[in-house]
Amino acid sequence: MIVCPREKEILALLSSGQWPGAAEDALRGHAETCARCADLLLVKQAFVTAREQSLPLAPLGAPGLLWWRAQLRRRYSAVERIGKPITRAQVFALALYCAVAAGLIAFLMRNGFDLPGWLASLKQEPLPQTEAAHSADFWASLVANHSWNPTLLVPALAALALLSGVAIYLALDSRFDKS
Repeated sequence: MIVCPREKEILALLSSGQWPGAAEDALRGHAETCARCADLLLVKQAFVTAREQSLPLAPLGAPGLLWWRAQLRRRYSAVERIGKPITRAQVFALALYCAVAAGLIAFLMRNGFDLPGWLASLKQEPLPQTEAAHSADFWASLVANHSWNPTLLVPALAALALLSGVAIYLALDSRFDKS
């Protein structure tokens, strides 16, 4: 490809918007005779015309609104990045909770615990008149029964799930703080 030595002059005038008014007659004559410069003029003028026509069609919003949207987008991406380790910790805690619950129920069933009978006994007990009386009867039955009571199973597993979630979150959080 042959490079025209006057191409830079024509590009400078086109970029500044001074073509053909500020161009000298010799440069205009060269642009008419040189095929490369003529093509350059044609393409550059087509782009300039297209740009001038498209500017009024796509007005920009207010700068404050654009800045606010950019900040909002940045905050959302930061919340999403922060939420991923927390979600992983919660999923792990739920899986651990379910595994421990299944293991404990299987252990109790093998050692003679009658889960359907226990659930039926909960339904058959009459409800006390007041909530305080019901609470007192519940705790009295827990204290009076010296064998393993499955009513402690639910709070124990909930505490285990909560603590395992917190432990996993803290472990992941400390891993990312070292950077």
